Amino acid sequence: MIRLLHTLPEEMKKKTIYIWDVSKDSVTEFTKLAVRLIDIKGFVTQEESYVGDYYMNRPIVGTEEFLNDENGVVILSEKCVRYKIPAEINKKAVLLSELLQIDEKLKEKKVYIYGTGVGGKNIYAELTGAGVDITAFCVTKKENLDVLHNKRVYQINEIQQDNRDAFIISVFSENTRQEMIDMLDMRGAEIYIRDFLQDYMIFAIALFQSVHKAWYEKKKIYIYTKTLGGYFELIKAVLELYGMEISGYVCKEAEREAEIQDVFELAYENTGDIYVLVNDLDMLERREQIEVYDLLESIGLSMCKFEYAGFYPVSMANWQKNIIMTADPLVGWSALYGKENLPGVNVIGNMDRDDIGILVLGGSTSTDGIFRTTSWVRQLYHKLTARGLAITIYDCAGPDEDVLQELLRLIRDGVHLHPQYIISMSGVNNEMHRLGEIENKANLRHTIEWYKILSPKAPFVCGVPVREDAFAYWVRIERVIKAVAEQNGSKFYCFLQPMKESKEKLTAFERSVHFSGDANNEIASFRQGAGQDDFYTNLLSLFDEEEGMFIDNCHYSEKAGSILAEIVSKELLKDLVP
Repeated sequence: MIRLLHTLPEEMKKKTIYIWDVSKDSVTEFTKLAVRLIDIKGFVTQEESYVGDYYMNRPIVGTEEFLNDENGVVILSEKCVRYKIPAEINKKAVLLSELLQIDEKLKEKKVYIYGTGVGGKNIYAELTGAGVDITAFCVTKKENLDVLHNKRVYQINEIQQDNRDAFIISVFSENTRQEMIDMLDMRGAEIYIRDFLQDYMIFAIALFQSVHKAWYEKKKIYIYTKTLGGYFELIKAVLELYGMEISGYVCKEAEREAEIQDVFELAYENTGDIYVLVNDLDMLERREQIEVYDLLESIGLSMCKFEYAGFYPVSMANWQKNIIMTADPLVGWSALYGKENLPGVNVIGNMDRDDIGILVLGGSTSTDGIFRTTSWVRQLYHKLTARGLAITIYDCAGPDEDVLQELLRLIRDGVHLHPQYIISMSGVNNEMHRLGEIENKANLRHTIEWYKILSPKAPFVCGVPVREDAFAYWVRIERVIKAVAEQNGSKFYCFLQPMKESKEKLTAFERSVHFSGDANNEIASFRQGAGQDDFYTNLLSLFDEEEGMFIDNCHYSEKAGSILAEIVSKELLKDLVP
C-alpha cells in the first residue's frame, strides 16, 4: 500500500483532532490529513448556523464543545487570520506544516531507498537526520554503483522481501515514480512517497467537496480505476476511514476477476444517484484523464453537478495539445494559441477585414479551452454569428490575471488589434490581494517574485503605500481601461462577474467550495461597494441561488456560460442591430 513519507507524530495521532472552520481552506487541510489516513473528529466553527451539521461524515461543532474536549487539538489553515480566532481556541491550535515529520513507524522497518540520484541522497539525509536507519539503496537496473553513503546498492529483484520492508521512492519524475510503484505493488511491498498533492492543486479542484456531497445525498459511490493496486488502495482506505460506503469499481474495460465492472453499465442506473471518484493518480498521461471525464459525461454524469471528480485539475482535450503557456515579462504568462504573431491572443473567427472586432479581457473564466466547459466567450461568438453578423473575437483573457494585467494587455497588445468593442468580464482575481505585505495593489506578483530571486537582499519599493479595498481598486482600474478603450475609438463594456463567494449566507457545502478565509480576502468589499447604476454591469449575485452554475470555486458551467453570453450579446446587439 502507498503511504506518505511525512505524517503526524505518533503522540499527535493520540489527540482528538479537529479542523478549524468549514471552507475551501479547511477542506485543503482535511485533504492533506485524509490521504495520510488521519481520522479527524470533526470541524470547529464560530458560525452557529453550521453547528449540528455534518461534513465528510464528521460533525461540525461549536467552540464550546471543542473546548470541553481536554484532549482536543485544532488544525488551522495557513491562510487563517489568527487574531479573528478566539484566544482559547488559539491556545489549542496548530498548523499542519509545523507538525508533519518523517513517519516514525519507519524506525521499526527495514528501509530501502529506491533511487540513487539527487532525490535519493536528499531522502537519505532527511531519514538519517530523523533517526531512521537505512538498510540499503535499490535501483531497477544496477550499473556501476555498488555502494552509496556506505550502504549497499541492490538491484530490486535481488532483495528477498519480508513483511518488515519499506521502500521509499525518491525520484522526482512522475513517469519513473509510477513505474516503481507498479513494480513494488506487484511484490506486495509497503511503499512510501513524497506528498503528491500540493495546496494549489487541492484548491483548484473540488475533490472531497464532491465526495461529501455524494455522501450527504446518499448516492452510490464508485471508484473508477484501472487496477486494484497502486493508489487505489489508498483511495479506498480513505473512503472507508470516513464511512463512505463503496458500491463498486468501474473502468472502461471491465476486469471481472478483479471485480471491476464496465463503466457503461452505470448508464443503466439512475445517474442522478451515482457518484464516481476517479483514480487519476495512476494515469501517467493527463489526456487519459480527459478521456475518462469525457466518458463519464457521455453516460450522463456532470462535473457541474459535482457528480465525479479526480485528484488532478482537468482541462479540455485541446488545451495541453495546442496551447503552450510561456513566460511573459510584462504580465507573467501568455498562452500561445498557434498564431505566432499574436501571443496571448486566442482568435475566434476568421479575422476578415470587414469583421466586427471584439476584444475580451479577464481571467481564466473568460478563456476558451482551459477548462472542460465551453467558455462564455465562444458561446458569445456563436450567438452573434447565428444572427448573421461577421465577427472576430480576440480573447486576450489569461489564467489568474487581475484587472491590472487586463489594462497592461490592452495597452500593449489590444489597441493594435483595433477592435470596435472591448469587453472586460472580471473581479474574481481581485478578491484577494496576493501580495499581502505590500499595501499598494497596483503591483505584479511575478515581477516582485523574480526580483526577490535575482536580488534576495536588495531593497525595493512598490509605489506610494495606500490603503484601498479590493472593489475600489477594481473599479478604479476598470475606469482607466474604459478611458484607454474610448481614447482608441472602441466602445467599452464592463461586467463585474458572478462570484458565489460574495453570497451573504452560504451553506456548508457552498462555503467549502467557494469561500476562502485568506487574510487578504476582500470579497466583502465587492458586496458592499458594487452598485447597479454605474459604467459596469453588476452580475456579482447573478448565480447566488442557482445550482449547477459552477464547476469549482469560480469557473462556470456550460449553462452559466450560456447565460453570460446571452447577457453580453444583448448589450452588444443594442449597438450592432439598430
